[in-house]
Amino acid sequence: MTANDNLLHLDLPLPPGASVGPTGPGSPHIWVLMPASGSAGPATRSAWPTSDRSTHEFIFRCRDGTRSVVFQGRGSTFRERIGFRYIEYLLQHPNQTIAAIDLRADAQNAHRQLYAGSAGKGISTESLVAIRLRCRELLAERDEAQACGDHQRQEFLQSEIERLADEIRRVTGRNGKPRTVDDGERSRIAVTNAIGRAFWSLRQSLPDCEAYLKQTITTGGALAYRPTQELPWEW
Repeated sequence: MTANDNLLHLDLPLPPGASVGPTGPGSPHIWVLMPASGSAGPATRSAWPTSDRSTHEFIFRCRDGTRSVVFQGRGSTFRERIGFRYIEYLLQHPNQTIAAIDLRADAQNAHRQLYAGSAGKGISTESLVAIRLRCRELLAERDEAQACGDHQRQEFLQSEIERLADEIRRVTGRNGKPRTVDDGERSRIAVTNAIGRAFWSLRQSLPDCEAYLKQTITTGGALAYRPTQELPWEW
């Protein structure tokens, strides 16, 4: 899989009245909810949505390493990345402020201490060894899935390997040992960059969704999702 294979097209169940079709040559497949008349007019940018919308119009769901996103009835699928996990957490906790270091831990089901260390070591040697061992296990599982032709599991494992590899690079220096860095600043940079990469992915096929999230999500040392009206997101 190349770096450009970020968008995936899977056989996902479609909501009633939805149709599938490419947006253009070489574009990822997306689906659009058809209006009651049975014909879908050209996609246009509208005002930000309100909460009294029909079901299936707002989805932000991950299954088996694939992120399904639907905004105003228009959807696409992406390979899962950590930035999507951060966004999902914020969407599930509207109007709540959370520190970057806590968001990092909550979204990855980790303990806050993994990322905390004041101005000392950002991660313990024992934790670093454990992450590297887990990477080796995932590599073996990925190779096994590839040999069995289980491409969906192979891609899921590859995304987990990349996530852990990114974490190792963030917390180690050139000598491979834990680096000394302020935990709050490191988390701020890591979370902001991860969300930025997720925004870039959304921009390729769901620009309205990306624009909405950029307007309603604040990033930095503390993050929050502050919509003017809460949307009926499905997970």
